[in-house]
Amino acid sequence: MLEAIPSPAQATYWFVSGSTLFWTMHILGLGCFAYIVTKRLTPLVQAEKDFRLDRPTDRLGRVLKFWFAQWKHPRYRTAGIMHILIFAGFIILAIHTFVLLGLGTSGVGIGASESGVRHSYDLITNYAATVVFLCMIFAAVRRLVFKPTRYNVPARYGKAHTADAIFLLSLIALLMFAESVFEASKVALLARQGSSLVDYFTFEEQELVSKIPSAAQPLAASLVWSAKESVLKALHVGLRADTRSVAVDTSLQNIAAAKDCDWHPLLIPCDGATPLHGWWRCERNVLRTVVSDADHEPPLTLAARHPSTFLRVGRLKRQ
Repeated sequence: MLEAIPSPAQATYWFVSGSTLFWTMHILGLGCFAYIVTKRLTPLVQAEKDFRLDRPTDRLGRVLKFWFAQWKHPRYRTAGIMHILIFAGFIILAIHTFVLLGLGTSGVGIGASESGVRHSYDLITNYAATVVFLCMIFAAVRRLVFKPTRYNVPARYGKAHTADAIFLLSLIALLMFAESVFEASKVALLARQGSSLVDYFTFEEQELVSKIPSAAQPLAASLVWSAKESVLKALHVGLRADTRSVAVDTSLQNIAAAKDCDWHPLLIPCDGATPLHGWWRCERNVLRTVVSDADHEPPLTLAARHPSTFLRVGRLKRQ
């Protein structure tokens, strides 16, 4: 089974590279965050100075008690418990959120094989995202339908910001939904890749691909499949034959360091037949494999001009 799937930063969206797109989104988000924080800090900076570094132990204890432990929220049983669940969900998802932000800007693949601690944390984050999402739906319904009396704002104090609250709840719900869709997509893709390897690759090929660095595993799996398909076509049997009857033997361990545009050797043993020799190369994200019943030198690339080029040259000469 593959240990990683490609990072979103390696893809292209509307002719824009994933890395560029996600860096732009991060910069815009940080800019909006900096603007909001600046607006909120302005009154504190302009207010009367207050020394806040005395009694550090007492201050830290109160922060842990009222902020981290949510000490006062249970006084409103329904809203308080819901707020505690939302806060706990965000604390649990904090690490995972920063990991997801990094995936959009780095070329590191998304890990598939997980340790016991990693698997346990992912399981907890999935439940946390679900709980927060349900709390958002409950809070929105409570705000719109079963509105508590304390939500009413007297006219002398202005008007209720119900629309703002619903908008904020919708953003949080969308974030939790996107988190769940990401996890579901990863599980579905890994299941499909793992099934393909088991169904079409020999056990030795599966082991060979799994030992390669995660970033090069998609290329290695594509190479093995392309080589198998080339051999079966050369034998005039195509995919009617069992792909596991063909075993690809190549230096896949060095595939991560393979230079683009260079040809690399292949050796493909076949059940009850003479092993076939071949070559492979990856050029501009296009993988090519060539096989033959004899061991030859690397293939030569033939360059041909487009016919329209000769027509244009001929017309220029006649003029």
